[in-house]
Amino acid sequence: MARYIDADAVISHMDARYNDLLDEYGRADHYASGYEEAIDLIEEAPTADVAEVKHGEWRQVRCGDTPLYACSECGKNEYMQLRYCPNCGAKMDGGNDHGKEKQTSEDL
Repeated sequence: MARYIDADAVISHMDARYNDLLDEYGRADHYASGYEEAIDLIEEAPTADVAEVKHGEWRQVRCGDTPLYACSECGKNEYMQLRYCPNCGAKMDGGNDHGKEKQTSEDL
């Protein structure tokens, strides 16, 4: 499965390290040259057309004979708990924590 990264963030971190190497060792340093080349490769790499995945959960909004569920992302109501919200496309896996329970300092 493909893995998408924030190239601008990677370049920012690499650029900072590259400048540290230049300050410490100068332009002739092989590590600095390698960082410079890696930054160029990332900047020139083709980009993919991807969208960030929204994560949500169904929240029961009405009890009674027919339960009704609302999407936590867009508020659209549905009669069934689907895997994805048909209105906004959010993946129903428990919200931004992807269905995992948050660990607290008390749990450690």
